[in-house]
Amino acid sequence: MLAFLSSLLVCYWVVVHVGFLPTLIHPGLLFHPMHHLVFHLLFLIPASLAIALKKGIALLLGIPYLILLGFSLIQILLLGIAGDGLANWLTLAYLFFIAAVVVPTVLVAGLWNKDGEKKRKIYHTALMLQVALSVGLAYYYTYHYGVWHLSEQPVCVRRLRLGDGNLSHPLIEEDAAYIVDSRGRLYRVDLALGRKRLLAQIPWPTAAEVGLPELTRHPNVERPQNPRWGVLSRVDDDDLSFQYDFHLHRRTEHGYVHAGSWTMEITIHQEHGRVTWRLKEREKEAFIEFPVRSNSTAVQGKTIWITTDLFQYRPFTVIIAGDDIKTAIDPLNPLGMVTWEHANHGWILVGTDRGGLIIATIKER
Repeated sequence: MLAFLSSLLVCYWVVVHVGFLPTLIHPGLLFHPMHHLVFHLLFLIPASLAIALKKGIALLLGIPYLILLGFSLIQILLLGIAGDGLANWLTLAYLFFIAAVVVPTVLVAGLWNKDGEKKRKIYHTALMLQVALSVGLAYYYTYHYGVWHLSEQPVCVRRLRLGDGNLSHPLIEEDAAYIVDSRGRLYRVDLALGRKRLLAQIPWPTAAEVGLPELTRHPNVERPQNPRWGVLSRVDDDDLSFQYDFHLHRRTEHGYVHAGSWTMEITIHQEHGRVTWRLKEREKEAFIEFPVRSNSTAVQGKTIWITTDLFQYRPFTVIIAGDDIKTAIDPLNPLGMVTWEHANHGWILVGTDRGGLIIATIKER
């Protein structure tokens, strides 16, 4: 049971927190069989121990492993018939048979007739092996998976998690970037170290708080849209500005109707985190101008750029390229997408719709 629980925890960590999903791995140019067998390895020891107990309740712990076997066999069969990366899938089928079928069969056969103290020691040893395997796989997929260097010139890639939703377009200044997450938190990201620091909470006021008395008389006026869609800019050495669309909606019997649009300008003191806001009328002042995104930048005399390839290297869909430079990156957001990419001051940043931030530059920087 303990071995089974450790497997479940690592599965949750790898899929939900890290964002890895083996069903998205394509049997093409970037093939590694262990990416397809990670969950089989996680459940191999618990399933073998459960079957060897010869008890009905314990056998239930083997059901997830049997389900994994079934899905994998169907996947190998269908892709083999399609001829999609056939050589790689033959390799996978061979390793799958050895690691996922032969090994547990040998383990079960060795434990089947053992009894008493010796069997108990074997189970304790197996539990320690399972914990070590779980920790190792969690470490690998957290810190080492997701970057595939396709050239001799390596690219330095770091990852950060900023919230759980979309990120604002970044403001890049030398070796720092400023980004607002889906909850309105403004971060300063040290690009060289890959570390974040919370600067301030972007206010998300109601109609009453911003001083719109004509709207406060309507009890059904809703809060404005989340301020993550906005523009960051530098005011002076100490202050940043964040502007976003302040849309209000009023609930009626037939749904929601528009209750007004303004431009909200937030000024943030970078050191103290002090925040002030000002509501600007749309009729008197210009709409927000979103900056033009750049997909290339120069560093150490070399130009690097970012592109996406949704098919050839799937799921390594983010491509960092340049002269003698090519690195494929898995954005690690299963069933999600890359929402923006921006390059400046020798850095390339990529944001995903799950709050993930990818930071890339040339290795020797």
